[in-house]
Amino acid sequence: MAPTISPTGLLRKIQKFALAHDVMVLRHSESNYLDAHLRRVIEALDIEVVIDVGANVGQTVDELRSHGFAGQVVSFEPTPGLFDQLTRKLSSDRNWTGYQLALGSTAGTLTLNRYREETLNSFRSPTAFGASRFTTMAEAPIGTVEVEVARLDDIWDSTIPNGRTLLKIDTQGFDIEVLRGAAGHLDRTRAILTEVPVNRIYDGMPAMSDVFIFLAEQGYQLSGFFPLTRDRQRLRLIEANCMFLRNDLFD
Repeated sequence: MAPTISPTGLLRKIQKFALAHDVMVLRHSESNYLDAHLRRVIEALDIEVVIDVGANVGQTVDELRSHGFAGQVVSFEPTPGLFDQLTRKLSSDRNWTGYQLALGSTAGTLTLNRYREETLNSFRSPTAFGASRFTTMAEAPIGTVEVEVARLDDIWDSTIPNGRTLLKIDTQGFDIEVLRGAAGHLDRTRAILTEVPVNRIYDGMPAMSDVFIFLAEQGYQLSGFFPLTRDRQRLRLIEANCMFLRNDLFD
């Protein structure tokens, strides 16, 4: 009779085999996966409005809708071509609104560097490490575009519906500028999902500690930490998605 293998033993064998092929297998748990934690936060905090900053072509909206979120989503995407795709895809969604606009700490215009892989578009230039890790960033930008930048504080009342709010930010090195431009309304924002750098891939990015300190000063605590990318040798974490919740929710 073949020896029986416990579920834990089987999982370890699968994990070992997967790692040998550059695939990581984790036990299903809210603490291991961003999408599960995001669903839990939306449900537990009764989120009604999601602000989607750096919307690209609507990946976040797709994820929210696939998980059953039917509330209001307000997307901000400054890149003309990407915004056109976003609008065409989501124009039939009655609870979605989009603005061709970047958000930051100062209103005005900025030059956006566009790359072949447009998820890497940024106001910042790549560091040597960023260019070595991401092939697209080692190439010259395919172009630049002048885009309008607004402070979320200045346009909140005219663009954001009333309701319990989650703020999602993915702006390739500019997230803390978005937060600074929204500081006057963070007291009414229940949750923040933002990319946090561990090793900088853009010049001028904040350190991870800068983001944590800023949000702690604004009354938030870390709720979830989800590694996003690593370097090729898998020895250094590059960035992580982090969920922050307001402290006063737990008083």
